[in-house]
Amino acid sequence: LKRLAFDQKLYVEVSYEMEKGRSLQKEERQKIVQERKRTLERLRESFSNAITSDNRQQAGYTLEDLLKELFAIFEIEYRKSYRTGTQQIDGHFRFEGFDYLVEAKWRKDMPTESEIGGFKQKVDTKIESTRGLFVSVQGYRSEVAAQFNGRGANIILIDGSHLAQILEGRHDLRDLFRTIISKAAQEGLAYTS
Repeated sequence: LKRLAFDQKLYVEVSYEMEKGRSLQKEERQKIVQERKRTLERLRESFSNAITSDNRQQAGYTLEDLLKELFAIFEIEYRKSYRTGTQQIDGHFRFEGFDYLVEAKWRKDMPTESEIGGFKQKVDTKIESTRGLFVSVQGYRSEVAAQFNGRGANIILIDGSHLAQILEGRHDLRDLFRTIISKAAQEGLAYTS
């Protein structure tokens, strides 16, 4: 049968069409990778400019925009800042079956325990499977981050170094989340450098 297929050039045509399809898929993947790279470069430049800015409020808005675009690059649907009847939420996304509320801070100082605790309270007022992602570009004092470790913890913490690694193309946002969530689940750590 194979010899007959070769003789009738059927096998060659099917093989050629399959190869052509693989080639087109490869080209499409290359385009996606190049577009992601260009967008990451633009976001990295925006991030760098905001670091040197004296206007911390504007830096906060830059961070919110950056997060929305960063999530889009990695194909995670992200809802930008919104208000409920009594709360301001900086963002929301769904990842591997869980909903995450986002709090994004870009101030000169690291967040206090009460700031993170206030965000945790927002998360706690939502349906039980809701988690929180607290983003502080300045990082966290170790004793403050430790207050959110362990049993009952439903928030994870990331900082500017995490964002920088993603923007530099060294890590995939989804892989970063998987690693941090895994540490939180296995070791009870809200923050992992």
